[in-house]
Amino acid sequence: VAGSSNDDELNQVMVMQTGSNSFPMIPTKGQGLLTGKLTKAGKLIPDNQEIVPADLSVTWLRPNFEDAPELEGTFRTYDAAVKELFFSNLDRMEQQRQESPFVGNAVCVGCHPNAAEIWKNSRHAHAFATLENKGKHFDPECLECHVVGLKPWVAPTNASESVLKFSGRTGFLSSSLTPHLKNVQCENCHGPARAHLENSKIHPANKEPKSACVSCHQGSHSPMFNFETYWPKIKH
Repeated sequence: VAGSSNDDELNQVMVMQTGSNSFPMIPTKGQGLLTGKLTKAGKLIPDNQEIVPADLSVTWLRPNFEDAPELEGTFRTYDAAVKELFFSNLDRMEQQRQESPFVGNAVCVGCHPNAAEIWKNSRHAHAFATLENKGKHFDPECLECHVVGLKPWVAPTNASESVLKFSGRTGFLSSSLTPHLKNVQCENCHGPARAHLENSKIHPANKEPKSACVSCHQGSHSPMFNFETYWPKIKH
């Protein structure tokens, strides 16, 4: 079974980029992804010259597939190890909390009530709860897109000097140490707001909406994401 994103299911021939070269990749049943080409008749021809009918080329890993029982123990062991590592690192991160440029949505609401109301009615406002429900609220690979500033912030090219100075800084540590940075908030897209809070003339570093969205809504993380459908739900 080859599992991938919804886009890959709709467009079964993909392009793999390697340096300056690109190669067509064909998902062939039972064989993973192979290099190859399409004939004019639309048949898939892997490099081994085996002709595979397009309707048999792949089995897509859709949500209706149940979890494999034989792997449950492996995942539990992984989660336990990640959880232990996550909490063992918190004590040494206290300095990062004091230096964080992220302030949380509660500070933004006073001056931006309309945007705040849209946010409150969105799924972004409950993003952390989805991880808690799955028992993944300590896994950095999941937390990154469900909290504010887990990873070092990368300033966009249009950021002012007053905001660029925060490059590399972080925010969220844990739900107990930094509860104000849970969920997807203003600063996920607009950048750290501490400088803006101290001087309203300093504007946060706005990202182009689509690029901000696809930093998280991509691949297996959000296989059904469509910007034209999702953006109007949070546009402000």
